[in-house]
Amino acid sequence: MLTGESTIYKISIVVNNGRMKIFTSNPVTFDEYTLYVLSFGDIFNIITLLDGKKDQLSAIALDDLDILHCNIDLARDWIKKYEAFNKSLLAYLSYRLRQAQEYNISKTFYNIEIRLAKLIFQNISSDSSELNLINNLSHKEIAKMLGTTRTVVNRNLQQLKKSGLIELKYKKIVIQNYQMLKELIEQY
Repeated sequence: MLTGESTIYKISIVVNNGRMKIFTSNPVTFDEYTLYVLSFGDIFNIITLLDGKKDQLSAIALDDLDILHCNIDLARDWIKKYEAFNKSLLAYLSYRLRQAQEYNISKTFYNIEIRLAKLIFQNISSDSSELNLINNLSHKEIAKMLGTTRTVVNRNLQQLKKSGLIELKYKKIVIQNYQMLKELIEQY
């Protein structure tokens, strides 16, 4: 697990198909909130890279994965020296900022059922109809991504199942009706 002081001196890049959970927790209640599930090509500690400030995030591997650790000062030098690195970094930052923006809009305007449907839809692999980042995650882990409880996620998964949109298997959500799921999300 990456946490605390060890993260202020390096950035981490996921370099294979594994997943890494980025989370924070309340020190009083021990409630946990998952900000991201990172996969191939994603970067952990990008904000510290830019502003030099320590944050309260931790990272833990969800699967076997290889990580490239880079000294944060070296990465800062790359930003200054290499235009191609800069362009790639800016594109990545834009992607992450858009995700954060969409999450905040979603949390403000949509109920859990719609947010859950969007999370499922956004995590469908483009080469198949299978989920990628959230596949094999427990309902409790999915709840941490949505900022709610396992019970609420379970109730809403059952509603999506009853609507014929998904099928539930052990730690697996299977899309039953891709078109109906897409239409539900496009209403919002």
